[in-house]
Amino acid sequence: MGGSYGLVIAAYTAISFCGVAWRISLALNKILLDGATVEEGIGSVQAGLILQLLLESSLTVALLTNLAINLFILIALFTKAVFFGQLSSIETRKVVERLINYILFKGIFLTWVVQPDIVQIALWLTWFSVLGSLKMFQGLAKDRLERLNASPSATPWAHLRVFSVLVLVLLSDLFWIRLCTMVSKGAGTSTFWLLVFEPLSIAFETLQAVMVHGLQLIDTWHRHTADDTVHCQGSLPSDRSAAGVWGSTLDGQLPGQMQG
Repeated sequence: MGGSYGLVIAAYTAISFCGVAWRISLALNKILLDGATVEEGIGSVQAGLILQLLLESSLTVALLTNLAINLFILIALFTKAVFFGQLSSIETRKVVERLINYILFKGIFLTWVVQPDIVQIALWLTWFSVLGSLKMFQGLAKDRLERLNASPSATPWAHLRVFSVLVLVLLSDLFWIRLCTMVSKGAGTSTFWLLVFEPLSIAFETLQAVMVHGLQLIDTWHRHTADDTVHCQGSLPSDRSAAGVWGSTLDGQLPGQMQG
């Protein structure tokens, strides 16, 4: 079911990409017909004018939004399939609860804080979508690692695969904090802290989880290695006893054969 859903999203994303490419081609042709000659080429066309023509069309805005949403869903599905596989019912319920709470909280923020401008709303939605995905994968990785720690049959590889999600979330969040500092250079102090506060909280929580589950991963690795060593050593006496029985059997047969 998940694989078929991913294929549908991938096909829909490809269709959206073709639609965006078609609208960009129309905008370029319009600019070339209005002023730029074919010999001058696309290099003479200003990118700002192209973007202005694209944003003037509601169809183009809808296609761009649709493409961004589909790409975001594809990345999320790919990450889930690679690092988590099939989610349990408890993990799915927790992800849905976190997602609903996050959407409600950020919806109130957009309603009361952000000005009713379509560009600002789109930027804040993009901003919160990225941060929300980091929080979702952080919480999912912590839940999965806690379940693996409670399972004695879990392998170190299973721990390491989920633990790498926390590391990726931490690195992505640090990049996002760097982006916050670059974006808010010309803004005021309030805007800077508004942008940086949530990435900093995500970084702190993720770093704490990396330290805790990193120690648990090392302990699991040592325990698994010790169990393999004991298993290998336990198989040696049986091999020696079997060799002794075989040797005594041969010793008993050889005198009889010599007497005969």
